[in-house]
Amino acid sequence: MKNTLTPEEQEKILNDVLCEKFTETVVYIFENKPEVIEEYDRLNDTNILQKQSIIANEIDKASGKRDDELRGFFDFVREYIFDPMVRDKL
Repeated sequence: MKNTLTPEEQEKILNDVLCEKFTETVVYIFENKPEVIEEYDRLNDTNILQKQSIIANEIDKASGKRDDELRGFFDFVREYIFDPMVRDKL
């Protein structure tokens, strides 16, 4: 008896692996490539590295601005760093 995965199961596994690898990519950038984030902040007028005063950072966090900036940065990483790496591996 052959144990095969359905296309839906295969897609779920692939999505889980890609999600894990994307997370690893973002963590790697935060831990090892702060210059990428600095340039993103400069070009997009964001404050992901939180180089403002403590009170300004807390206001950004409370207002949801920080979450919006992080979502934008994650989209940037996905589009310009992660997706091209995945395409190169295919």
